[in-house]
Amino acid sequence: FEFADLDQKPEVRVPVKPRYPPALQRAGITGKVVVGFIVDTSGNVREPFIVSSTNPGFEQAALDAIVKWKFKPGEKGGQAVTGRM
Repeated sequence: FEFADLDQKPEVRVPVKPRYPPALQRAGITGKVVVGFIVDTSGNVREPFIVSSTNPGFEQAALDAIVKWKFKPGEKGGQAVTGRM
């Protein structure tokens, strides 16, 4: 399901911060990464992908972190469903 089609949106239960790439941190470089993914009926993240990024050096750290996140899954019609975020 698409996010907008869900009766109950997924809720973050366990967020994990991305690891700042050491070379970029030493150089004082900042960045922003937007990640899309699917939350399955167990609340696990599946199929993460980069939507946008200000610096490719941060992308892998963002992907590595998001797959560790845990959610309360979204619901449609009172049932847990797989949803795209």
